[in-house]
Amino acid sequence: MTVTGAIEVRGLVRRFGARTAIAGIDLTVAPGEIHALLGHNGAGKTTLLRTLAGLVEPTEGTVAVVGINAAKGPRKLQGRVGFVPSSDRSAYQRISGLENLAFFARLHGMRKRAAFARASEVLDQVGLADRAKDPVNAWSHGMQQRLSVARALLTDPPVLLIDEATHDLDPVAAATVRELIAARAEQGAAVLWATQRLEELRGFAGAVTLMANGSAAFEGSVEALAARAVPTVTTSRHASELEQGYMAVIQEAA
Repeated sequence: MTVTGAIEVRGLVRRFGARTAIAGIDLTVAPGEIHALLGHNGAGKTTLLRTLAGLVEPTEGTVAVVGINAAKGPRKLQGRVGFVPSSDRSAYQRISGLENLAFFARLHGMRKRAAFARASEVLDQVGLADRAKDPVNAWSHGMQQRLSVARALLTDPPVLLIDEATHDLDPVAAATVRELIAARAEQGAAVLWATQRLEELRGFAGAVTLMANGSAAFEGSVEALAARAVPTVTTSRHASELEQGYMAVIQEAA
């Protein structure tokens, strides 16, 4: 396929046995764009991100990341994609955050001194510099989530795939992560940001795809989603217009 974006998805279908997790998605994310994937648990967001990261093969369709066929696997995308999985468990608990990141940096080919320097830099960026030398098993869950974000930033990748990165963070830490990701987008990174948190999209994401039952129920700007706002039987009249628009589209897709 002709590649015009950093992320290009065409006709993506992913089945697991009799269950269809993704039922035909088209998606383009340009360099410098933050594109949100919005939807409830089970909507297909995580499967889509894992497919883009090369961890899940498409059943049908094509997926390209920076011009590389993601179906070839994660090795082809190494250093080009920063992936923050939901509830990441990949950190080594008995060593420090600094040692964890330096280890992963070494896997990307950095020399020891450069690996530790880069690890220190990204830990500072996510607000963990003061705990860098503490073992990860002494960190809170929210701190470990920020460590996952720091790992994704190690190589300054041109594509960031982020799954519920702020789910367990307090408002200040969540804002720090969003500011950091927005800064990377301003530097040219393409960001695909999966979330259930409506409130973090306005002023952050340039476009949103609302997923329901593995399909795109809505694609457009956050403002256009809010414009669909109508009070429904399941949404209080005191809810924001963005939440009302979200519920209206979900009901239409049901």
